[in-house]
Amino acid sequence: MKILHLISGPGYTGTGAVAISLAEQLARRGHDTHVACPAWNGTIAEFAQRHGLGGPHVLNFDINGSPQRLSQDVRRLRRIVWEAGIDVIHCHRSVDHLIAWLALRSPTSRSALVRTFHEPLGRRESYFAGLLLDRATACLTTVRQATAARLRAQLPRLNGNVYAVAGAVDTRRFTPGDGAPGRQRAGVPPGRLVVGMNSKLARDRGVEQVMRAFAALVQQADVPDAHLLLVGSESPEPYKILSRKLKIADRTAIYTKHVDVVELLRAMDVAVQMVPGNDGSARGVLELMSLGKPVVAPGVGSLAEIVQAGWGVPLKRPAELCGALQTLLCDAGLRRTLGQAARARVLSHHDVDAW
Repeated sequence: MKILHLISGPGYTGTGAVAISLAEQLARRGHDTHVACPAWNGTIAEFAQRHGLGGPHVLNFDINGSPQRLSQDVRRLRRIVWEAGIDVIHCHRSVDHLIAWLALRSPTSRSALVRTFHEPLGRRESYFAGLLLDRATACLTTVRQATAARLRAQLPRLNGNVYAVAGAVDTRRFTPGDGAPGRQRAGVPPGRLVVGMNSKLARDRGVEQVMRAFAALVQQADVPDAHLLLVGSESPEPYKILSRKLKIADRTAIYTKHVDVVELLRAMDVAVQMVPGNDGSARGVLELMSLGKPVVAPGVGSLAEIVQAGWGVPLKRPAELCGALQTLLCDAGLRRTLGQAARARVLSHHDVDAW
C-alpha cells in the first residue's frame, strides 16, 4: 500500500513525533511510505531521507489560512497523489485535513483520507473542524477508548469508522536497566531516591505543581532522602529559578531532551506525569512504564486509561500528589511490584509492533 503522511507539526514532539514514528514502522513492514512536511522542518526531512521514506514532499501548511498558500498546497498535494499513486493520506491536524480534503475533491480521486484525532472534540475545535471530521474523512482514529466512543456519537456520518489506537513505545529501546549511570550523570548523591518527570518543561504540564509537592514532601521527617529529576524539552531556566525559591535547588536536576534520555529515565525510582501531552497519547508515561517505573498521575485524558491501580497510582485530585509520592518512596516493595506490572502492561497493550 502507498501511504502519504502529512506532518505539519514539529518533529520528535507532539503529533509530529507520532506521525514520523508511524511512517517509519509502516515502511519497515513493506508499505511504500511517503512524507510531506513544511520546508522549515529539517528534522522531519532529514529523518525521512535517512530512513528511505518517499519525499520528503514540501508543503506550506500555513496555519494562518493564507488563500494563496492554501491553493499552492492543494495543487502540489494533488500532483503528489497522482504521480506517486497514493492509496491513503494520513493527517493529524486540521490544517493537514483541510488541504488533503480539497486535494482529493476530484472525480478521479481514489485515495482514502484518514485522520488521527489527538484531542476530544469540544470547545477547542471550531465548527469547521468538526465538519471536516464528520464529512471529509473515510476513517478516524483517536488515542483512547473514551474519545472514540464520544466521537462515534458526535459523528454519525462516519458510520462507526472511528477506532481507538492507544499510544505506543519501542519496548526494545526503553528496557529496564541499571540506574546508576543516570544518577551519576544527574549528580544525585548516593543513597537518595529519585522522583522524576518526563515531560515538556511548560506551565501547562504541571511542572510547578510537581516541584511544589516535592518541596513539601522533603520537609517531612518520615520520608526517605530524595532528589527531583526533570527531563524535558524547552528552557529549564524558569524552573531553576523556582527550585531556588522553593529551597530545593540542591535536590533538583533538570535536563532537556537533546540527548538520549533512556539513561536518565532509568535513574528514576518514582515518576510523575500530570497531563498526557500535545498528541494525547502520553508517550512520556509509556516510556517510563516500559522502563519498569511506577507512575503517579491524575485521571485525565489518556492517563485515565493508561495509569491504573495495579501498575501505577492514579490520582483523583492533584492535592493527593504529595501523599502518593510519600507512599511510594517509603515502600520499596510496592515500587518494585508496580514497576514490574507497568512493564508487563506496556508489553501487552502498548508495544510499537502491535501499534
